[in-house]
Amino acid sequence: MKYAYTGALVTLAASATAQAQEITIDLAGIGSWDALGAPDNIVLSEALPAGSIVSGVTWTDVTGSGLGGPSWGNEMRMDINGEVAVQFFPNDGGATAGGEWGPSSGSASANFATDTLVIEFWESYDDAGATVDAEYTGGTITISYGTLDDCNGNGVDDASELDPTTDCDDNGVLDECENQADCDANGVPDVCEGGGVANDTIAGAIAFDIDGGLASGSTACATEEDTWACDGPGGFFTGTGPDVFYSISVPELGELTLSLCTSDFDTDLSIHDMAGNILFCDDDSCGSPTWQSTLTTLIDAGDYIVRIGGWNEATGNYEMSGSFSAGDPCGGDPQIFNVVSAQDFIDQIGPGLADLCPGDIINWGPGVYNWGYTISLAANGVIHRGSVDADGNPTTIITGDNVRQCMTFFGTEIYENMVFEDGRSGGDGGAFILNPSFGKVTFRNCVFRNNSSGSLGGAVCNLGAQNGSEFIECLFVGNSAVDAGACIALNNGADGAIFTDCVFRNNTASNTGGAICTAGGSPTATGCLFESNNAAAGGGIYINGGDTATVGNSVLCGNSPDQYAGPGTFDDQGGNEISSSCDANDCNGNGVPDGDEIEGNDCNDNGTLDECELFGNDCDENGALDECDLADGAEDSDGNGVLDACQAACEFNTACDGGDAVYPADQGASTGEGGVACAAGGITVENTFMNVYDADTVNPDGLALSCLAIPVVNGGSFLEAGVSVVSIPDPAAPSLATMVLLGEGTVCMDAGGAGIAELSFDEPIAIDAGSAFGVFLDVPASTDGFAAYDVMDAADGAATYIYAAGCGLTDWIGYPAIGFPDPEWTIQMTFVADEEPCTGDLNGDGEVGFGDLQLILSAWESSTAGDANGDGVTNFADLQVILSAWGGC
Repeated sequence: MKYAYTGALVTLAASATAQAQEITIDLAGIGSWDALGAPDNIVLSEALPAGSIVSGVTWTDVTGSGLGGPSWGNEMRMDINGEVAVQFFPNDGGATAGGEWGPSSGSASANFATDTLVIEFWESYDDAGATVDAEYTGGTITISYGTLDDCNGNGVDDASELDPTTDCDDNGVLDECENQADCDANGVPDVCEGGGVANDTIAGAIAFDIDGGLASGSTACATEEDTWACDGPGGFFTGTGPDVFYSISVPELGELTLSLCTSDFDTDLSIHDMAGNILFCDDDSCGSPTWQSTLTTLIDAGDYIVRIGGWNEATGNYEMSGSFSAGDPCGGDPQIFNVVSAQDFIDQIGPGLADLCPGDIINWGPGVYNWGYTISLAANGVIHRGSVDADGNPTTIITGDNVRQCMTFFGTEIYENMVFEDGRSGGDGGAFILNPSFGKVTFRNCVFRNNSSGSLGGAVCNLGAQNGSEFIECLFVGNSAVDAGACIALNNGADGAIFTDCVFRNNTASNTGGAICTAGGSPTATGCLFESNNAAAGGGIYINGGDTATVGNSVLCGNSPDQYAGPGTFDDQGGNEISSSCDANDCNGNGVPDGDEIEGNDCNDNGTLDECELFGNDCDENGALDECDLADGAEDSDGNGVLDACQAACEFNTACDGGDAVYPADQGASTGEGGVACAAGGITVENTFMNVYDADTVNPDGLALSCLAIPVVNGGSFLEAGVSVVSIPDPAAPSLATMVLLGEGTVCMDAGGAGIAELSFDEPIAIDAGSAFGVFLDVPASTDGFAAYDVMDAADGAATYIYAAGCGLTDWIGYPAIGFPDPEWTIQMTFVADEEPCTGDLNGDGEVGFGDLQLILSAWESSTAGDANGDGVTNFADLQVILSAWGGC
């Protein structure tokens, strides 16, 4: 036996033993390097007797190792003389990258003549050229061979063994020496018993019931019909290799789901029109560890073909189920989910997001989400909205737990207020690989922290065309990789990712691009800060030849060894500040010492340039320090040192002052019970509460409403809630559609428990006698606690209603109707005498007379100066008002 490595042939000591008609090889220590035929691959060779025929291959207890790198077990392959291909670990895909695989045992038939046995060990995907990807750690292979006269190598001349049971097709060759399909593994070739796969071709497609149908079979004996290309989720659909087909009929527009999740191999799944053109596809949406396919899509009425294949020509046993629902499931209002933990996410939504529709919202509570595996959050058009603290910093954390990527696969989602941390990848993209096959993906106010990769993109590998994907107001900090400590622009062409108002700080690459590196891609950065990133070249940005980094209004400072480098193009859009230092002597990094430009740029005379203090000190974002705005006369009506423009409107409310009447006279005290509100895991979503009153009961003197004292409870951060007073035409069945707004304002819901929020109206609100009116409190969603009305120990004299879209309550509904007692939400109302206007007194002299008549005649059909009835014109109707009201007020 010979061992070929980098072109040299050496004898393998004790690696193989030649026995009668068999050769057994010990695989331990054999490396799996590069693509088939690569010069570094390990090749074993052995001379055989002249006229030998190889009749079979078996392997026993074969084990392998990914050596802790990015390689997958199903990439390890063995080729024998170009006639037999063996895949030892077909089910060990990306979830086991870099791990330990096996043991695997099996066999493969063969029937070819050769005088020299040549065995090559190779990788179906070369993770790193001229570098070993994986290694066989144990097990053996045995190759059986015979001669032209004794093909099975049993020492008996073939001619004496031929009979109908050993040569079923009567072709003069023993069946066991022919490489013929035996799909049912009964020892009889399919050709001798009418075997094979009935639906191996589109023409032979078997009818399948899309609504509740089940189908099973194997692709092991199927052939390849054709090759298809399709951009499925994750970009792993291959469309080649053995496949089988089913025909389906869709009766009307509806949602079709086909699932191969219970199959035993890595599948491909696609739907085609009757001409064979591919329409929809999926590869891995069932998830790890074996990456089967499931596909849910809106489909028109018609006839279609379904193809079942395998990723990279994998084969195995499949089970397909189907379900169909007529109509468009996304035709209604968006769904809103509120999740508070990894398990809560699975309980409410499931491991995949197939049932979600564009516009659906997932509100993520604060905390760390760890599923113990790399999750897919792909669902086209879904908004993932994390939580924030009082300063707006994201508090929803998706972790890779320092052992895996944070997530995988993308549709066209939006991610807001999320932290992606401690992601790990032996290959590219420590947090994830962003390969947005379906459209634009947006990240807003997200943090990428402490992620690392063994190759490209410590945090994110931006792979392929990015479809305009954006990172807005995101922070990349403490990420590391070989190239591109934070992000790699890989094979994007002109469609690179867009970074707006992002910060790249303390990211590291051992080679190029401390923050960003390009490799066939052209990213855009606007308003960004690249600070204190490190690499061997291009500390801030490294641009490879043929690529362009478009940068504007950004700061690149303190990066080592340089701010940007590389043979590509740095397209300076203007407004950039590029400096080797970010220290206090050049705080804006423009290369000019601060002392040389401080005159006229230090409004508070503290020796620091104003622009270097703006962060956190320019609440109205007008480019001037708040303290200097105040010195120049900006309003601070409450004298608290904060610009009025930067405070919530509710903070300027005045307390109720007693007025002419109060209802109820005794508001009581808090019971400590709090209200009933729509919430998830103790975190309230948006809720609106309303008390409905009889005007004659609470306001018998017909006074005007001037102030409200509203009991509230808030266990989370500060909230500003809306307050409205409305007329209710039908108090027995109040409705959003029929109520009429009378007045409105806002109240402050301070953090930390129960309290009374007061609101004084600038103009008292007239309440008509004999009417019903409502007071409602519109409480926004909390990010970190429970917020609602508070229950008092004094009667409120009203029926209380709620609507909360997050709980499916889309109009006012009373508490008894949802299984709760009517609460005592005791709002105290202050009323004042309402000075009625003098109808017809246009000139305000206290009477209706000739002066008012003269105004009407002067403005006749030309202006509104004589508009006595308020209809916007001056005409006979206004004259009639004057004559009817003639005299003193």
